[in-house]
Parts: sequence; structure tokens; C-alpha cells
Amino acid sequence: MAEDWAGRAISSGSAIRLATLEPIITAWSFCGIPQRVEQWITQLDAMSGSNPILRPDLGTHSLYLKALRNVQASIIGVEESDNSDEESAACVEQAFMQAKLCTNYLNEMLLTNMNKLDSQQDVDAMSSMFKTTLETCGCASRLSLASPTTLSDESHLTAMLDVASLIKIDDDQDDELSHKILEVMGEAYVETISQLHQTASVAASVDVADNEASCFPLEVEKLIRDYDDYSQKLLGDARDINLRLRLYKEVLTGCSSIGIKQSDTEHIIRIMKVILEQITHLNSKTAKNSRETVELTDLFSTMVLLTKTAVEAPQDRTVVLSELWDNAKPFFYRRVGGSGLGKVGRAQLISAMRTALDDTDSDVIEGFLSSFEQKREKKNGWIGAPFHYYN
Repeated sequence: MAEDWAGRAISSGSAIRLATLEPIITAWSFCGIPQRVEQWITQLDAMSGSNPILRPDLGTHSLYLKALRNVQASIIGVEESDNSDEESAACVEQAFMQAKLCTNYLNEMLLTNMNKLDSQQDVDAMSSMFKTTLETCGCASRLSLASPTTLSDESHLTAMLDVASLIKIDDDQDDELSHKILEVMGEAYVETISQLHQTASVAASVDVADNEASCFPLEVEKLIRDYDDYSQKLLGDARDINLRLRLYKEVLTGCSSIGIKQSDTEHIIRIMKVILEQITHLNSKTAKNSRETVELTDLFSTMVLLTKTAVEAPQDRTVVLSELWDNAKPFFYRRVGGSGLGKVGRAQLISAMRTALDDTDSDVIEGFLSSFEQKREKKNGWIGAPFHYYN
């Protein structure tokens, strides 16, 4: 057995590396035995005093969280079978316990390691720990919602938001470290929003937590504003564009899937406004005719389609669609003097607008869209149109 061999090698003082032992720890993690993972981490940490290369890195620590996640997965598997109310309540409690253990361990790692992100490998490992912890919180919350006979003191959305709030960027951190932490923050926020909209979707399907589904637009608006504030203050350039687009896409996907109510309209419009403002800001920081452009058609089309459920009155909807069109203009394909940041397919955007208005009289649709189909852009690009709706 590999573990027996490793034990003999360690006892005999043979030269051994952390990479040699990690498959053993990974196996225990995969089997959902966090106690054995913790034992190995403790042993390696003790040995690192005389042999620093054996000090557990963040990747090794992340295996403990994954072990807890696998324990939770087995608990959820038990709950999916026919259980009594008491058994269901016990499963929910145990699922939340794994989420708490993950959160506490992550917080410990942040306190001891957040200022020591020396490599991209460390950044990826810390991002992985956030992702695993957020998954356990989201799964516990959805298990509780799917078990209406159980009562939990946990808030179904707050658990994820509390994890996201653990990450902070200090003013006294240098630019390189701040950039690494910002990347971790972005990855954590993407996963937070993913877990929030999955949980909100379940909440929307059960009467007991209907109010929690309506919190989604408000909470994600706060998250993207926080991320954008940090990003602009620290970096002010387009280095995080791909991560930022993933964040926006996750937000819009969540807004589309939770069953929007009219009370959500203002939040949805403000979310779009933040996204458009930041896209314009990034465009201003990107060189014209840059070869490293990104595809923005899907992002703009998703916002257009979202107006169908977010804005009930067709007349108001056309106002929003017009402003989305104006903000997309700098990114149309083959524009002279156009954007260096990305591209938007003009025909695809018009098609999305047609779908967004398909509950409106056909004459109104054609009259509205004809102005866009017949327009010819000016030679010089727009900087970006202000988004005035619900300003």
C-alpha cells in the first residue's frame, strides 16, 4: 500500500518530497475522509521544521476542504432516499456542519496565507478553496429548501455571502499582491453568484422561501459594484477582462433563471447599467484596433433578452433596448475607428431584440427595429452612451 511505503520512507529518514505524498492525501480526500487528510497535513507541517520542502502548500490544504465537500455529498445522497422528518432534519444539520467546517478552515487559511500568494499556483489553490467552500454552503442551503419539513437557523443566501465577504484588499498591499488577491476575489464572486442563483431558483419554486429568491438581484448588484470598485481603484486597466465577463455572464444568467418579478426591475436595470459602465471603462483603457479582442455579442444579447421579463411595458422596454443598442455601437464588427476591447455582432443583436419584443404587435416591432436595420454608423466611434433608464 502506498501509504505504508510512505510511512516507512518517513520513518527511515529517506529523502522524500511533498509531490510524492500528495497522491496519497488526494486519495483520502476523494474518499471523503477529512480526518486522514488532516493527519497528513499535521504530520507534514511538523516535519517541515527540519525539512522545509515538506511544508503543506495551499494546494495540499485545499484537499481537506474537498474531503469535507465529499462528506457532504454522501450526506445529500442519503437525504435523497426516503427518510423520516427526523432523519431529513439530521441530514440538513450535518450538511450545514460541513459547510461551517469549510468556512472556518478557509478563514484560517486567509489569515495565515493571504499575504503570501507567491505564485499563480497559490492563487489557483486559494480560488479553489473559495469555490469548494461556496459549493458546500450552496448545497446545504438547497438541501434545506428541498426538505420543507426541516427547519434551519441558517439563512439560505447569507451563508454564501458571508464566505464572499471574507476576502479583503488592504491599502498597504503592493500592486502585485493586490492583483493576485483581486483575481481570487473575482473567482470567488463568480462562484458566489453561481451558488446564489442556483439557490434562488430553488427558493423561487417553494413557497416557504419565496422572499429569498427576490433578494438575488439586490445582492448580486452589491457584489459586482464591490468588485468593480476594487478593480478600478487598484488597477484601472483591462487585465481582468475575461474574469469580469464571466462575472457579468453569471449575474445575467442568474437574473434570467430565477423568475423575475416587477419589484426586481429597478435592480435588474441598475445591474445592466453597472455592466455597461464598466465595459465602457475597459474599452477606454484598450488600444484601438487591438488584436486581442473578446466576443461581446453574447453578453449584449443576454441583456437584451433579459428586458423581456424585466421590463413589462413594451414602450418602456423599447427605451431600454435603444440604450443597449447605443452602448453596443462602439463594438460592432468592422467599424472604422471602433473598439479595441471586443466585438458585437449587429445582426445577432437585432435578432435578440426581435425576440425580446415578440409579445408586442408585429407592426410596432418592425417600426422599432427598422430604424436600427437601416442605420449607417458614423466613421468615428461612440465612447459609450449613458444608460438613463431608472437613472
